[in-house]
Amino acid sequence: MEFILIVGIIVAASLIYIGSIYANQTTEIPESCKQAYLDAQNCSGCSGSGSCLTRALESIKEIKL
Repeated sequence: MEFILIVGIIVAASLIYIGSIYANQTTEIPESCKQAYLDAQNCSGCSGSGSCLTRALESIKEIKL
């Protein structure tokens, strides 16, 4: 009986995890975040200075919810 309960909990947790990933992928990006998202998608990588991260954090601070 304990084995079935443990397997059921693992299966339920896995289904919740998979469902949340699916919901995250199908949710549209809010208008206030689209520019930051596009900037992140077009980033060609950092040269070790972290300048992309700094600009992203500054951009996020400017967004007012």
